[in-house]
Amino acid sequence: RVLGVAQVEVTLQQERTSVDGNAADDNPGQTPPLKTVPTLAEMTRAALNVLDNDPDGLFLMVEGGAIDWASHDHQLGRLIEETMDFVSAIEAVAAWVEANSNWNETLVVITADHETGYLTGPGSNPDWKPVQNNGKGKLPGVEWFTDEHTNSLVPLYVRGAGADAFKKAATHTDPKRGKYLDNTDIGKIIGTLLSK
Repeated sequence: RVLGVAQVEVTLQQERTSVDGNAADDNPGQTPPLKTVPTLAEMTRAALNVLDNDPDGLFLMVEGGAIDWASHDHQLGRLIEETMDFVSAIEAVAAWVEANSNWNETLVVITADHETGYLTGPGSNPDWKPVQNNGKGKLPGVEWFTDEHTNSLVPLYVRGAGADAFKKAATHTDPKRGKYLDNTDIGKIIGTLLSK
């Protein structure tokens, strides 16, 4: 058994104080990360290092939960940082699969339980507009419509053993984004795959 407790009060990096004392206005990387706090990728690799000792296999859930917290606070810079940290954790999982398993026996599911903030491009009221690309090195143009969770569709990426089951369950259709499934189906599918 392993327990890790980071040396922070609330979140890993999202609520750290910026150089100017206002985290909401930070650009990604403007405020150095806390060196005493591991990244999500480091914690993911550490968990895999312990869990892969079980000859029966493993189940690991990794949450980039501060993506949600940054969205509640409308912190665009922190949202980008937290998303990049989550992507690094995904890359760590994929590297582990390539080195220690294979895609015929391992399933990776990447999704979100909800969207937060109803993030759109500027001037989206009343019609939705895409996030505005302001060029390399500049924050994109966005507009937040709430600081709460929304019912907007979220991405679902699946790779590996059993991935076809998710595609078969995608029986609903959104006119803009295409086929999707009910998020409760994800847990049901994983439960069915684990029972095999």
